[in-house]
Amino acid sequence: MKEFTVVLYAGGVDSRMSELTSTIPKCLLPIGNRPLIWYTLKLLEINGCQECLILTSPQYRTSLDDYLSSLTLTLKYELLTHHHSGQTSEDDEIG
Repeated sequence: MKEFTVVLYAGGVDSRMSELTSTIPKCLLPIGNRPLIWYTLKLLEINGCQECLILTSPQYRTSLDDYLSSLTLTLKYELLTHHHSGQTSEDDEIG
């Protein structure tokens, strides 16, 4: 089986949902009784994924990191920030 890297984009700025996403990313909005990203991470684990890369906006990094660190996951993840300007900057962790 060919190996590949799973990349989750979690935390873009969304003006259409600004009343809901002004303080938290869309991936942390509750669906049922859990944040949306929980379902994705569990599906990845169930299907044998061992590692993933999670990209988020700088303003959401802390809240997403806090949530992810509260989970008990067998899946290893790396959380990186990405700026949305279309250009890289010095503090863009993915280059």
